[in-house]
Amino acid sequence: MIDSLIACPRCHSPLGLEENGEYGCNNCFILYGFEEGILDLYYSPLPDFDGLQPYMWSDFYFLENLLNKIVKPGMVITEICSGANYVVPAILNRLNFKVTYISIGDYIPHLKKQQEGIPSFPIHSIIGDATSLPLQSNSVDIFIGHHAINDIWLSKGDVGVEASIRESFRVVKPGGYIIHSHNYNAIDELRLGDQSCRKVNLHTITSFMDEKWEITMENGGELDWLIARKNYGMQE
Repeated sequence: MIDSLIACPRCHSPLGLEENGEYGCNNCFILYGFEEGILDLYYSPLPDFDGLQPYMWSDFYFLENLLNKIVKPGMVITEICSGANYVVPAILNRLNFKVTYISIGDYIPHLKKQQEGIPSFPIHSIIGDATSLPLQSNSVDIFIGHHAINDIWLSKGDVGVEASIRESFRVVKPGGYIIHSHNYNAIDELRLGDQSCRKVNLHTITSFMDEKWEITMENGGELDWLIARKNYGMQE
């Protein structure tokens, strides 16, 4: 199942499994292997700069109720920048959803910690970058980011945030969802130790959305949420 979903993060062409166990791109002719047992598809055309990489827990029951309404068997659910946070796979496991869950991040200890948090649920961890997702276009049913744009802004700035937003648009199927959480309260600055929450927020994401998207904004208690559905027949 995962082989039909992953793509070269440089050109987004399908990847094929080679005899040596690595994945190869027939277009770029680049091979991708594994790092400590986790598929390494990391690539970004944008440079990093120094910044913190924090994360915050989400509104568990709000997200559980939301996913319970929209998740269907066989869906592909992708989460970016989750850190060690395993709320999403915990919910999927709790509701006994038979789906494919892909976690994409660039910090191996967090990816491993997430796997350890829900050992009974299959988590497909991939080393990758949100600004150049190693996934095929129109391959994801639900795309999730908890404070993801804050983490991306901290490491890659405004240009990285825009690139990550456009990448999420690319990989989500017509009829699929993009879900983001954010906290507008001033306490965010204390928790994050910087002003990222004042620099980027949910309106940063919606500013790139047009008639392709049905947009809902809700408050889940601690966090504000963006739920956007890509209209059928609309492809990036």
